[in-house]
Amino acid sequence: MARSNEYPIWLENDPHSQSWRTFCSDESVAMMRRLNILSGSGEVIDQAGYDNCLACHNTTRRFTPPAHAAGGDPFETFHSAKKKSFQREGVGCEACHGPSQQWIGVHFQTGWDADYASDNGFVNADDLLTRARMCATCHVGDQDRDMNHDLIAAGHPPLRYEFATYHARQPKHWRDTEADAAWRYEAQLWLAGQIAAMDASLALMIERSQSGPHGGGPAGSQWPELSVYDCAACHHNLGFENQRRPDLPLGRSPGVALVSSWNDIGMRWFLMYRMRGSKAIDVDYQLLDAIEDLRTTLHTDEITDADLVARMSARVRTLLSQWVDQVYAVERFEFEAGELAQLVTQAAGDQETYRTWESASQYYLAAVAARNAWPQGASGPAFFVANRLRLGLRYADRMQTPRFAEANSDRGRQSHPLLAREEAAKLAVELAAWLGPVDQPDLGEWAEDSEKTDRMREDLRAVIDRVNDQIAKRNAERGTRAGIEGTDNKGPRDGDVETPKPNQPEQRDENAAPKPRVKTREELLEELRRRRANQANPFSDD
Repeated sequence: MARSNEYPIWLENDPHSQSWRTFCSDESVAMMRRLNILSGSGEVIDQAGYDNCLACHNTTRRFTPPAHAAGGDPFETFHSAKKKSFQREGVGCEACHGPSQQWIGVHFQTGWDADYASDNGFVNADDLLTRARMCATCHVGDQDRDMNHDLIAAGHPPLRYEFATYHARQPKHWRDTEADAAWRYEAQLWLAGQIAAMDASLALMIERSQSGPHGGGPAGSQWPELSVYDCAACHHNLGFENQRRPDLPLGRSPGVALVSSWNDIGMRWFLMYRMRGSKAIDVDYQLLDAIEDLRTTLHTDEITDADLVARMSARVRTLLSQWVDQVYAVERFEFEAGELAQLVTQAAGDQETYRTWESASQYYLAAVAARNAWPQGASGPAFFVANRLRLGLRYADRMQTPRFAEANSDRGRQSHPLLAREEAAKLAVELAAWLGPVDQPDLGEWAEDSEKTDRMREDLRAVIDRVNDQIAKRNAERGTRAGIEGTDNKGPRDGDVETPKPNQPEQRDENAAPKPRVKTREELLEELRRRRANQANPFSDD
């Protein structure tokens, strides 16, 4: 829904408006020179590589002016002496909402309806999944936006797309009335982001592998593309402190790098959550099996057959599309913070959650997206545990790798060493225990001996018991206060309040509970009308 101040908000507050400036920075120019995209004098010598960068860092792509056009175009790029020009605006309106030639002059007029403007090329981003997919085209990639390992090696940061987190940091130039239902909104953002990220990564994998081994994918990418794999599999200082120990999940051959889990671990958690809750249908099982089969195939050989990878990735995408039609269409209105909290508690008991820094970080982000289900919110115990986990997982200065920070520690940089795997597991389990019953994860695969395995189990059990004791104490205090408020000032009597136990519903004295106010018929009808209107169109003013 329009606010009529979209452009000023974008220009003054949105980091996307600074994308062209980032593209022209000294760091970016140095990257392009390392990649032989620019010459030492700043001339473009690899147009395909230049366009690959431009696709995400600027709204409009380059174009060749007509032969009769006058010279001296004010938008001519300083990167090339040729007559290749474009509007240098960063990532603007058209990057998300489509070419504006047919709607730019009417979209602000009374009566203009974004729902019916697609014929004019306008992309309506009201739907959360549409919005998440739109962001993923750059923040994950697509067929002509390939941020591959060559760019990472040249200095570009890896792409870590998590829609709910990005969305929370984005200056809003739209009215998002669905956000009023906070207990559901962030969980829905998280789910839409997981779908969009996996779909975009699969589409990019198909594109990269289409040409086969040693063939040219987008922007010269070759198969196998190393950015498909977990960075810490080779660069050990990017993972847990004990990352150098051999990590051989089921089906992985020795010497084969571990496949990245950043873009699919959330969907795997969600599918398993549905299965454990007896909600799964056939397509849930088919999709999870297809994802696991693809990962197993990528783990079988140093150079996996590219055509096979393309076919298997296409099958996962097909099943994901069916899953969206059959399952997400329902979960779009049912999945809330409480359900996401249950997913988090289940993920805390899964050893795959702690296999890599990527999976542990995604666990933290999922838990944060469920924060509307945290006891006492931002002032409660779950918040403080989550903050400790966040500090332990982040890199030294949040921008550079640990190795860089260590090398520059004499310049006053603060060093925050990464957590060891068992330390991350303890914090993750403690966080989950505040949200609901949690099982102990089996970390024996990474233990040096059985004695250490037993010690880790004891530590995790102690964490769960400690949280349950604190929950019991808090429930008892609440029960005691309720009992005192319900007395007739003659002091508490035996049997008035029963001390609650962990993981059991609190029993309260009926006389101590406040009587609910009975809503009038008019209030109930108004509430029902609002709910129906919100389900039909969550962005409506009604």
